[in-house]
Formats: sequence, C-alpha cells, structure tokens
Amino acid sequence: MRLTLIDLIIATVLAGIGAIAGNIIWGPDVPAAVVFLCGFVSIMIFASPIYRLLHYRPLWLPACPHCNDRPGQYQIIGRDSSSETVVCPLCSQSFRVIYTRKSAQKNDESGLKGVIASWPYFWGRYTKQK
Repeated sequence: MRLTLIDLIIATVLAGIGAIAGNIIWGPDVPAAVVFLCGFVSIMIFASPIYRLLHYRPLWLPACPHCNDRPGQYQIIGRDSSSETVVCPLCSQSFRVIYTRKSAQKNDESGLKGVIASWPYFWGRYTKQK
C-alpha cells in the first residue's frame, strides 16, 4: 500500500467536508455514527475524481496477472498518459496497468496482459483486461 501525506490530506479534507455536510443537513444533535458515515460517503464519492484529476496512482498496486501475487513494488519500463508497462519482480513478466477505460479500448499491439483500474479508483481495485 502506498500511503503518503497527500493521500492523508485528501482523505481528511473529504471526511471533514462530509462531516460538516452531515451536521448541516441533520442538525447539531446528529449521532456520531451519522457524521462518520457522511465522511466515509464523501471520501468514496469524491476521492476517485480527485485522484484522476491530479493523475495520482491508486493506493494499492495491482496483482500480477501472470503469477497472481502482489509485490511491494514494480519496475516501470514504459509509460503514457493513461497506462504504464511494468515488470513484476517475482516472475519477471511484463504487463500493462491501465488507469482509464478509454485507454483500455485502444488496441494493444504489444500483446501484453493488462489490468484495468476499477471503481473506487483511489483505493486500487483492478480487473483483468480481456
């Protein structure tokens, strides 16, 4: 998991905005569970668009489609605006990590296996490319 100060700031600000919105909507005597839920919903709704807008990578790296293991890091050997070609350090196979659906629809002449980032993008949920 890649967790930096920027990630914590984004999550804290979004949770705070959600909590304030919950307080405004339900009044000052709202239960703490509702405030927490509003903060969580705010993070789930707004974090992915913010990460995509700022071109941040998701928090979790994908599992390698070849060996199905999730190493701590990958070696990036190629990159374009919406995808990266990486090498798994465990099995030494390369594959594509695709960050947008538009990029996934393009033909890939290299024939590499790939994984596509799914919702929620910021968390790092991936599906295998077909």
